[in-house]
Amino acid sequence: MKIFLKFVLLISLITLAIGCPQDINNKKITLDVKKGVDIWNSINYEIISDANTIKEFDSSSKGTVLISFTIRIENKGKERAESFVVNLIEPKPYKYVDASSNKGIGHGYLNTNKGYQMKGYYIFSNLSDAEDFIENSDVTINWIEEKKNKEINLKLPSKPTQ
Repeated sequence: MKIFLKFVLLISLITLAIGCPQDINNKKITLDVKKGVDIWNSINYEIISDANTIKEFDSSSKGTVLISFTIRIENKGKERAESFVVNLIEPKPYKYVDASSNKGIGHGYLNTNKGYQMKGYYIFSNLSDAEDFIENSDVTINWIEEKKNKEINLKLPSKPTQ
């Protein structure tokens, strides 16, 4: 009986070894590129408290804290994003004393492998108002894909760009 069990075990091991692919680790991995719109984003900001630097942004400002931001969006998909819009939604009530932004060139669409950039700054009278702004602001990205409205809602990162 023991010889029979050893024989069955040996046959099982041989069958298992023959049936398995010899090089499991060399399987080719392919990334499936999204067929539709594939929105990638990067949100960066820095907090500036140096009075001279703040004056470079806005010479008449009375604020003591500045948030300078850049929002980059790229469509890495295979289709164009129609009716493309990016918004930075500030918390209310507004606590900043000065602000300026540039939404970049918007055509109402974002082609494949093309980017969009929004830059600007907000000046605050104190750090706690600036921190509240960071915590409660939203970035919305809207577009139409295959006749359906799509939206991405993002928060600003909790820590500034290093």
